[in-house]
Amino acid sequence: MRNAILIYSVMKRILPLLLGLFLSLSTPPVGVSQTPELMTKFRLGQSYEQSGNFEQAARIYQELFAKDSTNQLFFESFSRMTIQLKRYDAAIALLRQRLAMTPADINVRNTLASVYYKAGKETEAFAEWERVIQTGPTNPNVYRSVVQALMENRLLERAAEIYRRARVACNDPRLFTVELAQLLANTMDYAGSTREFLAWLEQNPTQLSFVQSRMSAFTVKEDARSAARDVVREALSTKEEPRLYELLAWLYMEGKEFTRAFEVEKQLDAATKAQGAVLYALRIGPSRSGPSMWRRRRIAKQSPFL
Repeated sequence: MRNAILIYSVMKRILPLLLGLFLSLSTPPVGVSQTPELMTKFRLGQSYEQSGNFEQAARIYQELFAKDSTNQLFFESFSRMTIQLKRYDAAIALLRQRLAMTPADINVRNTLASVYYKAGKETEAFAEWERVIQTGPTNPNVYRSVVQALMENRLLERAAEIYRRARVACNDPRLFTVELAQLLANTMDYAGSTREFLAWLEQNPTQLSFVQSRMSAFTVKEDARSAARDVVREALSTKEEPRLYELLAWLYMEGKEFTRAFEVEKQLDAATKAQGAVLYALRIGPSRSGPSMWRRRRIAKQSPFL
């Protein structure tokens, strides 16, 4: 009797879960008609696409789209395969047809712009990206979507221009600071990237370690470290901020220039009127361990002055 009650209790809990699992597996993806025939065909198209047979997948998606042109998933699948097969004229026609139905869809318009660019029609591409911006000229997310499309097409300098334009249009000079810093680093504009990181550090003074971690992506290069050091020194010439001294010392340490890093630490000690406390900390180290202080102790060990 006790076992029967236990089994009943367990089944009472498990059955709803099994039912939910069954329903989730039998429910088609969002936007897909629930006709079994269409579902079977769509899954066949997916299997062809996943196996790399794009011709067959495109043929199946085209047939599905012809049967239900309002279905978002059919449209996306068919347009994706058309672009994959580099049938740019057909893709442009398909995307323009979609935009006639949904002119405010910035995702479709960004895709259309990308296809124009891939097809060598740069004038039309940039015109479409401009139309995207005009759908929300003071909306940061609109600019972000354009930048993403530009970056996918390796138009990095143009993407940086859009970030700067967004700052003016949205009346926010701090907008996209970290994003622009990383983008400029990718274009090898290390000075510009460092300026953006310094602007971010000024807004977030406790995040020096974050800035260092992001800059470490390019400080392995001597020319990048040199450009970054010049920017930091320039900033220090106008405002003696302890964080800037710390960042400059770190840049020297990244290049294993420990003596110069120690000289910067001495300048920090003098600027903060620490009366040797900064230099003393280099020698004894903090009570807690951490990457930043480990590096500072490394200066102390290798500097001839301590």
